[in-house]
Amino acid sequence: MKEADNNGRWHLAKEYRLCFRCLRYKASDHNCRTKPCMVRGCKKTHHPLLHYDKLPDTKKETEIVTSTNAQQGHAYLKIVPVRISGPKGYYDTAALLDDGSTVTLIEADIADRVGASGISDPLKLEGVAGSKINATGSRRVSITLHGQTRTHKVKARTIKGLNLAPQAVDETALKDCLHLQGIKSLLQYEERKPTILIGQDNWHLLVTKQLRWVLHGSSTRSLGRTVHYVYRANEQLIDEEIKRYFTIDALGIQPKLPKSDPEVRAMKILEENTVKKNEDGYETSLIWKKEETTLPNNYNGALNRLYSIEKKLDRDPKLKTSYEAQIENLIKKGYAEKAEETPTPGKTWYLPHFAVLHPNKPGKVQVVLDAAFRFGNTSLNDNLLSGPDLLQSLQGVLMRFRQHEIAVAADIEEMFLRISIRKQDRDALRFLWRQDRREGPPTEYRMTTVIFGATCSPSIALYVKNLNAKKQRDEYPEAANAIINHHYMDDYLQSFQTVDEAQKITKEVDYIHKKANFHLRKWTSNNSQAIKYFEDSPKIEEIKFDDGAKEEKILGLIWQPRSDSLAFNLNFSRVPSDIINGLRTPTKREALKTVMAIFDPLGIASPIVIQGKHILQETWRTGVEWDQQLPTALASTWKTWIEDLKQLKSIQVPRCHSNLSNAVEREIHTFVDASEKAYAAVVYWRVIDSNGNAHVSLIAAKARVAPLKITSIPRLELQAAVIGSRLANTVITEYDIKPDRQYYWSDSKTVLAWLRAGPRSFKPYVAHRIAETEETTNVTQWRWVPTSQNVADDATRNTPKHFDASHRWFTGPSFLRGPAESWPQETAEPNLKIDTEEARVNLVKTNNISLRESLPDINRFSSWLRLIRATALVLKFIDQLRASKESVNYKRTRKNKEKDPQWKKTPSRKVSATQHFGQTTRQPTPRQGVNIEVSFIKRAESLWVKAVQEEIHGRKSSLYQVIPRIDSRTTSPRGRRNNRQRSSTTLLDSEITSCYALYPILGKVDTRVFTGTTTPAGASGAWHPFEDRRLSAHR
Repeated sequence: MKEADNNGRWHLAKEYRLCFRCLRYKASDHNCRTKPCMVRGCKKTHHPLLHYDKLPDTKKETEIVTSTNAQQGHAYLKIVPVRISGPKGYYDTAALLDDGSTVTLIEADIADRVGASGISDPLKLEGVAGSKINATGSRRVSITLHGQTRTHKVKARTIKGLNLAPQAVDETALKDCLHLQGIKSLLQYEERKPTILIGQDNWHLLVTKQLRWVLHGSSTRSLGRTVHYVYRANEQLIDEEIKRYFTIDALGIQPKLPKSDPEVRAMKILEENTVKKNEDGYETSLIWKKEETTLPNNYNGALNRLYSIEKKLDRDPKLKTSYEAQIENLIKKGYAEKAEETPTPGKTWYLPHFAVLHPNKPGKVQVVLDAAFRFGNTSLNDNLLSGPDLLQSLQGVLMRFRQHEIAVAADIEEMFLRISIRKQDRDALRFLWRQDRREGPPTEYRMTTVIFGATCSPSIALYVKNLNAKKQRDEYPEAANAIINHHYMDDYLQSFQTVDEAQKITKEVDYIHKKANFHLRKWTSNNSQAIKYFEDSPKIEEIKFDDGAKEEKILGLIWQPRSDSLAFNLNFSRVPSDIINGLRTPTKREALKTVMAIFDPLGIASPIVIQGKHILQETWRTGVEWDQQLPTALASTWKTWIEDLKQLKSIQVPRCHSNLSNAVEREIHTFVDASEKAYAAVVYWRVIDSNGNAHVSLIAAKARVAPLKITSIPRLELQAAVIGSRLANTVITEYDIKPDRQYYWSDSKTVLAWLRAGPRSFKPYVAHRIAETEETTNVTQWRWVPTSQNVADDATRNTPKHFDASHRWFTGPSFLRGPAESWPQETAEPNLKIDTEEARVNLVKTNNISLRESLPDINRFSSWLRLIRATALVLKFIDQLRASKESVNYKRTRKNKEKDPQWKKTPSRKVSATQHFGQTTRQPTPRQGVNIEVSFIKRAESLWVKAVQEEIHGRKSSLYQVIPRIDSRTTSPRGRRNNRQRSSTTLLDSEITSCYALYPILGKVDTRVFTGTTTPAGASGAWHPFEDRRLSAHR
């Protein structure tokens, strides 16, 4: 029941009639006195396993704002020019296609003019508001209707005075209908008065364009100018995402999964369609999910979005200037071109565009094409594959950046826009733009390159980058490796042992990138000589090595090249200043925004960050709404955390690990710990230099709040061991420099005992996690450390006091700087036992009960036949139980004659008038015999034979090997002689009596059993297996 969800538990409790309080079987005399639930204060009378938190109603806030121009318009009816013909000629007129009419009508004068004759048939017409018309002179006629390309025979009724309103469609009416420009000539006609009304009796002319194209609807300028701004918020989805963030297995350091089928297909598409152009880099295709993709015409949707962005730009002149400059830059550089060719059917898509403003870079505007824009229940991204995961691990790139003394950083300028898209896919990248004008249709453009926002763009860019590097690998192996393994998307980060090595490899990296039309810029280093080659490059930015305030943002962290240290990028631009300064208690929304603004990919700030996450978790426990302030109990904790958070601004850690490159010995030390609040792991380098001195530096850490579901401390300690093994394995995998030894430290002797016992001794939760740690660690590598010296403890409790760069969290425990002989030693505890709650219960099957004890008591039977029949009945009953267990449980249904013609209803018993309802007449049920098949009789005999043999000739007997082995169904010879004589080891029932049988001269079974005298003389119908044998034969 524990594995089921809450609804499943309630269902099981109801199905098995369990008490909702104690989950025991609810008998008729059941009187449960179990206390109320009390889970999170719940006072209802149910078991804690049946408790559920009532989720608030899903809040969906949807606001739709519609902007239209209030101009007078005109509604067009479905009127089309047609030609009517008959015996006397033809007549050009117009027809009204009326979906609400059940009959086709024609003006009587027009029918006479073309010579359409027919029989007289009076007609009654009912119209709006109950109006009625009696057309007594109506006739049924047949006419020929000529459309633009086809001719149709139509039956109609004549009527005098049809009087339909005239209508005309000219060029003015189609001026604002930009989507109709291609068929404009087919829709226009001069003013005409309809003389025929086509109704549902000629429905095929109404639902298809059998006659010609027809224009109908409103013609106001707001037809194409209606803009809808839709805002929708589903807070329940946000709650679920945050809860998922706090789950126990969301560790974020899992290895990459094998490629899925879509990724394999995407890789094949890239391999087949990516080609090298001359000096313009590479050209490739979009990664379509299907070869034959059909996209709807979303021109109107993109047009409405254009109107929206134009209004926004008109309200902000500075934004408008920057936005227009960005569009002009795309066109000027050839990244976009005019779409002058005819759109590709089914492969044309219009991308809306919008402005993205960087909060940390005022005035910088990025124009992004919206590939996620949905129209007709689809979007461009819905039809594209994301492609293979070629992105390097963010943690790995940063770790390798810290290996050596000389560090260099740069990034690729306009990486996506440097890759061309083949012409047959460019129509799917169309967009609308009309510069500064606001009248007339916009100009259609299409992108010629990979765009920002498409789901396949990152995969395409990484594939081209790596492909270009692999082609140069033979000539420049080190530079090719740098491009593949030391780039995170367009950012290049690498460290070197010497300046000469840095100069050589960076020069080759830049040369290889230029082969793919990629250009590196913003070169930065902690040593000016390392990038001396790029001083004359116009793309390089000035580096002030004598200015300590100079800093570079690299992958979310701040790197200060002069001091060669890393700091934290605390981006609180979207958080109110009074919250950051601790002047006001935040709401749940503001608290989440503050905590999530701290980006710490290596976990270096875990002792502080974990406290904020714990406050968030407690906020979720209280059930506070998004825009409600934190409860008073949490408000004081929040204020304390804000003060601790300010310490991060002044903390700087060395970028490079001390003496790692030139060390004589290298070790990885991983510490793990857990508490009721959180569990954590932290990894350190310990290196020995040539002088024998030990140097310790922090590599990375991982801390998680304890799960919402209550978990025991030993389990949390074990979970900490799991993430410690994962994190250490990540470090070993990502670093180019490998350790000579590994050590894992825990202050939990229970966990250490579990790891040494192995996974087979425990229940699934513990067993699975022990098995995972065994995959990457050896049990001999695990050691005990006192809690006072366990540095992982700093990330599981309150923030340590005086938390600065000199704290033991950053420098490691002091004992690591001493010799191994001085490290903590585990004290022996002989009374330490494995937790019985976690130990696996092993069920052992025993067969100590003899066969004779499981058979009926022979003293209760007066004859052999009665004994055998009773035993056979038991065997038959056992078989019936087995059959019922293995049979399909069909659902009962009420029978009736319709479903089962062979079924007959049982007649109800009639009650006589003199009989009282309170009186019942019970007739004695005649006793019915039970049929026993011969096979059960034989099996019963065989069991008794074996029982007697086992009793007299045990396993120590010399005759044991030649006694037949009998189970519940077959008899097989046990001895070697019989095995050699028969190829089959199993005897049929018919062969049982022919086996050599050894019976005792005098046993518990009376001698009458062997002589067959248990049946009275002369009795008929009795069968005895030994009635045709002599007593001497059995002896």
